[in-house]
Amino acid sequence: MRRIIGVMLCFVLVLMNACGGGDGSDSVSDTIPAAPTNVSVMAGRGHVNGETGNYASIRWDDVSGASSYTLYYGASDSINTSSSHVTGVTSPYGFSNANVRAGAYYYFALTAVNDAGESELSDIKRMAVIIPQTGQTTSYADDDDGDLEEGAAWPSTRFLDNGNQTVTDTLTGLMWMKTPTTIASATWDTAYNLIEAYNNSTSGNWRLPNRRELLSLVDFSLYDQAVTESPYFSIQSTGTTYWTSTYDSATTTNAWCIDISSGTASVDSRATAYRVWAVCDDYGAATAEVARTGQVATLSDYDDGYYDNGVIWPSTRFEDNGDGTVTDIQTGLMWVKDATSVGDDDWESVVSAAAALSTGDHTDWRLPNVRELESLLDMSQDSPCLPSAHAFTNVGTGNIYWTSTTYAGATGMAWCIDLTDGAILTAAKTTAHYVLPVRSTQ
Repeated sequence: MRRIIGVMLCFVLVLMNACGGGDGSDSVSDTIPAAPTNVSVMAGRGHVNGETGNYASIRWDDVSGASSYTLYYGASDSINTSSSHVTGVTSPYGFSNANVRAGAYYYFALTAVNDAGESELSDIKRMAVIIPQTGQTTSYADDDDGDLEEGAAWPSTRFLDNGNQTVTDTLTGLMWMKTPTTIASATWDTAYNLIEAYNNSTSGNWRLPNRRELLSLVDFSLYDQAVTESPYFSIQSTGTTYWTSTYDSATTTNAWCIDISSGTASVDSRATAYRVWAVCDDYGAATAEVARTGQVATLSDYDDGYYDNGVIWPSTRFEDNGDGTVTDIQTGLMWVKDATSVGDDDWESVVSAAAALSTGDHTDWRLPNVRELESLLDMSQDSPCLPSAHAFTNVGTGNIYWTSTTYAGATGMAWCIDLTDGAILTAAKTTAHYVLPVRSTQ
């Protein structure tokens, strides 16, 4: 009997070891993990260890069985496991080096690692300025903005009240005055003096927002107050036009302003008195940081060109793919090269026509939403208001271009952008305008 018990005990011990039993101290993974998925690489600015310039924020989904991750990177898309790398990274991971800080747009891939080995490489991604959703969720036609909801989703709690009359936007990482009327209405030039005086009295670091920063607050699903107010901001219903620090490159006596009741962007004389909503860099977490406007020359201390604030553009921004398409390296969006490939027509017709394109053998074309089309603008340029090396053809045949975003104030109208000067305006959907079709590649 004792012999039988001993044999059974040995059999049980063998089974326990085979199945990973015991105290687990010698347990190892015997399966190599899968490659990381849902990898995204956001181009950000100045949010890593106080460094100035660009950085890359890499995010990915956790992999079952992985004990660590390795990040591979390089200046081209020929990434492999012999490329430069960083081990032991966790999501989200902030990457920065001298080249990235200066505006290089690097490529990245990840592997998952455990005791059994290293996974295959994830999809290779190039860092890009992430364009957020417009806020519109109601659809007025198949393949429009509300139907597709293209862009980065807003954080579930986008605005944080800091309890000191400031509000942080977790989407962009910018901090705003809770009460936009803290600084009095003023002419464009006087606004800078008022902000400087306020900073001197409070030891603050406030400034006038540039055009792209102020537009980042606009929710295109709203009207009569196109900025989410309660309980975050205390906005007066009168005097809804606010100055930006971006002047009009065509007529420097004018500057850009935003009507936050609707979201329109237009120019007016710098001598006009408008409201002043100050902003500062919070350097908090962000999921879609704002790119520079392109304006570098300065007319006044502390204007857009003075700060040149935002994510730095790549030195070569557009890539002609040789198949009738152009890729914007900054955003990762691909555009149809010929700005007249879809003729001028009413809004519903061009929404359908864009979706039916097969340019470059791609069949997922669509009408850009208002934020996507606005991302092309270079506010240092005029006629057209696009980067000087934009690579598009026939721009200028039609000045006003449709977006897929319906105007919340009157749903028989939609948003469009005048590529001559960059004005953001609305038009009746029955009006004929051109379109630049777009597709996502990230």
